Amino acid sequence: MSDPSATGRGGAGVPFAAGRLVGRERDVAELRALIRDERVITLIGPGGIGKTRLAAQVAGLERANVVELGRVGDPALIVRLVAEALDVHPAADGLLVLDGCDHLREGCAELVAELAVRCPGLRFLLTGRRPVQVPGELVWRVPPLALPGDGRPDADSVALFVDRAAAAGAREVADRLGDVERLCRLLEGVPLALELAAAHAGSIPPARMLQRVGGRHGVLRARDPAVPGRARAVWAVLEWSHELLSPKERVLLRRLPVFAGAFDLELAGRVCADGGLVRGAEVPGLLRGLADKALVVRLADGRHRLHGVVKEYAAERSREAAEEVWLRDRHLRAVCEAFEHCHQAGSLVRRQPWPERAAHVGRGRSLLDECRAAIGWAVESGGVVLGLRLACAALATLRGDPAESAGWLERLLELDLAPVPDELAAVAKGGLAYGLRARGELGRATRLAVESVEEQRRHPYTPWLGLTYAVAMTLCLRAGRGELGRRYLWELELAASAHEDLLALATARLARLDLALSEGRLELARRLGEEALALAREAGHHWALARALTRLGAVAEAAGDPQEARDHHAMARPLLRVLGEPAERGRRE
Repeated sequence: MSDPSATGRGGAGVPFAAGRLVGRERDVAELRALIRDERVITLIGPGGIGKTRLAAQVAGLERANVVELGRVGDPALIVRLVAEALDVHPAADGLLVLDGCDHLREGCAELVAELAVRCPGLRFLLTGRRPVQVPGELVWRVPPLALPGDGRPDADSVALFVDRAAAAGAREVADRLGDVERLCRLLEGVPLALELAAAHAGSIPPARMLQRVGGRHGVLRARDPAVPGRARAVWAVLEWSHELLSPKERVLLRRLPVFAGAFDLELAGRVCADGGLVRGAEVPGLLRGLADKALVVRLADGRHRLHGVVKEYAAERSREAAEEVWLRDRHLRAVCEAFEHCHQAGSLVRRQPWPERAAHVGRGRSLLDECRAAIGWAVESGGVVLGLRLACAALATLRGDPAESAGWLERLLELDLAPVPDELAAVAKGGLAYGLRARGELGRATRLAVESVEEQRRHPYTPWLGLTYAVAMTLCLRAGRGELGRRYLWELELAASAHEDLLALATARLARLDLALSEGRLELARRLGEEALALAREAGHHWALARALTRLGAVAEAAGDPQEARDHHAMARPLLRVLGEPAERGRRE
C-alpha cells in the first residue's frame, strides 16, 4: 500500500510515521468507514503492533490534522499543540488524530470531550495501549498482521518481512519462505518485531534467526513469562538485535532516549559523544548503523528519532549504565548553547539577509521539544543558570507563545537565584514581563519590566536591554505611567542609535507610531511606520517587517482606507507564517 501520510495537514512538528505501510488494506478501509459514523475512535494494542502507522495511513487519506504526543511531557501543552494543528471554532470539522495518548490520558480525555461539544463536525482518531475513556469512545484493537497458513502464502506478515529484508539488501529471502513463514508465526505477526528481524536478513538467514530467537536457549524463551505474548516478541527481538550491535552502537543507543523527539546529527554529537566511549566524529556512522538495523528511524528532513518501544528498551539500558543524570545535564547544556547560537546568528547579526537568519530560526523551531524537556530538567535538577539562559534565548529566537515562555521563566525564577548573575536575572524578569503581558497580568508585568530595565541599565548595553525597554515602555503607557513610558522611549532611541540596534530602533518607531495614532496624528503615524519598515528591511528580519506592516495597516484603517489596510496585512501574513506565528500576533504586538 502506498503511503499518503505526507499529504495530511499535520501540525505536529515531527513526521508522524516513517516507512511504507505493507498490508492493512482491510483495516484502513474499515476505519475510514467507521469514522463516518463514530465521533471518537481509539486504536489500542501493545507497543510495536502498528497503531501509529495505521493511524498515519488513515490520516493521510482523510487529510487529517495530526498531533503527535509522544514527544510531550507536560499535559498543559496538549491544548496548545491542538490549537497549532487545528483552528478550533464552532465550524471546525474533519478528522483530528492524537497519537500516543497513554502518558496524557486524562488531559486527552478532557480535551476531546470538550472539543466534541464545541465542534460538532469534528471527529477524533486516538492511539494508545489502553482506552482513553472518552464518552462515546469506540475502542478498536489493532490486530497483528495476518499469519501464513490456511492457504495464505501471501500473508501480510510475510510480505512485510520480505519487503524490509529486500530494503536491507537480502536477495535470497524469497527462496526461503518456509523459514520466513515460521519466523512470522513465532513473532506472532507483530510488525515492529518483524521489521527488527528483517533488518538483519542481509547477513543472517531466517533459519538462524529462528534458532536464536525461538530455539531452546533463544531470547524469546528467556523473557519474563508475565509479559504479554506480543510485547514479549518485540522485546525478545530487541534483546537479540542489541546483542548484535558493536560496543559503540550499544553506547549510542542507550543515550538516545534523552531526546524528547526528533534530533539532528549536531545535537546527537554534542550530547552523546563523550570523547572516550563515543567520539563526535563517530556519531553519524553509528546512527547510520542503528538506522540500518531498524533501531533508529531516519526522517525525511535528515533528523532521527526512536520508535516508542525501542526508546523504552534503550532507556532501560541507560538506567543500567547509571547515565541518566549525566545525559540530562549534557542535554540541557547542549540545547542551551544551540539556542544561544540560533539567537546570536538569527537575530543579533546586523544587516543579515533573511534566508541566512531563517536557517537559524528554523533550527530553533526544530529544537522546541528539546527546549521544553531541557527546561523541565533545569527546574527538577536546580540548574537555574543554564535554564534561564535557555529560556531567554528560546524566547528571543522563536518569539512563539509568550504565555508558555512565561511559564518557563516563572518556574525557574522560583528556584534559588544565588548562583545567577544579576544581569541574567534582570533579563529573565524582562522576558517574564513580556509573557505576563500576553496573559493579561499587566500590573505584575509592569513591575517586573521596570525592575528589569533599572537593573540592566547598570551594565553595558546589550540587545536584551533594547528588548526590555520596548516591553517596559509599552506596559507603562498602557498602565497610565505615561511619563515613565515616554522616558523609556527616549532612552531606547538614544541607546539603540548609539549601538546600531536596528530592531530596537524599529520597535521605538512603532511605539511612537502608536502614540501618534492614539492622538489622531495619522500623517506622522504613517511616516513613523515607513521609517520602521525601512529599518526592518535594513536589518533583514521578517518579524520586524511583519510588525511594521501590520501597524501600517492599522494606520490605514484609522485613515478610512480599508484596501490599503488589507494590502499591508496581506504582505505581513506570509512573513508571520514563515515564523510560525498567527496572523493576529503582529497586530497585537
